[in-house]
Amino acid sequence: MKLVLDTNIYSDYAEGLPETVDFLATHGEYLYLPSIVIGELNFGFMKGNRQQFNERKLLQFINRLKVQIIDVDGDVARKYAIILLSLQKRGLKYQSMMYGSRHPAWKWGERSLQETDISRL
Repeated sequence: MKLVLDTNIYSDYAEGLPETVDFLATHGEYLYLPSIVIGELNFGFMKGNRQQFNERKLLQFINRLKVQIIDVDGDVARKYAIILLSLQKRGLKYQSMMYGSRHPAWKWGERSLQETDISRL
């Protein structure tokens, strides 16, 4: 399965949350990490007192699991805008989506987004 990881999912994995670690081990044949997520993670690392440790841990994660980095370019930025506009037209807000990604009911369960859901956006 192809999985694009957000900041919260990496954080859960790095903290050793069993359901996240198990899911990625079982279903994460192809893992992707957007460069924006790496920026968000580094921002968090810089604010903390274990910056070097966290940076090493992220690099090990990327190398060990062969995570591919998704660079943001003009095409990606446009698709992002199209998705946000589609969500807004349906009455969803970015904050709602962020809550959903952290809410246990939306993680790895029946109600998690599948590739077919994303293609309908």
